[in-house]
Amino acid sequence: MARWVCAKCGECCRHVGEVPSMANYAKPDGSCKFLGDDNLCQIYEQRPPICNVAWVYEHYFKDTVSEAEFYARTQEACDKLQIE
Repeated sequence: MARWVCAKCGECCRHVGEVPSMANYAKPDGSCKFLGDDNLCQIYEQRPPICNVAWVYEHYFKDTVSEAEFYARTQEACDKLQIE
């Protein structure tokens, strides 16, 4: 099964302030306080589960959408963030 591959652009991490459950990770500008200048997560190995795409699929979507569809939608959202 092909999976979505992170572009490592940091765009999703620049929008955590827009997600109420992620508010405690957001800096005043809305970006994640753990996003490094290199666009990588500074706590990747200890990142919150919600930041792990595979974990999100397994815990929230596996019973409602196929893995292929979930990853396709994830890719679409990623692409949209990169062009906005």
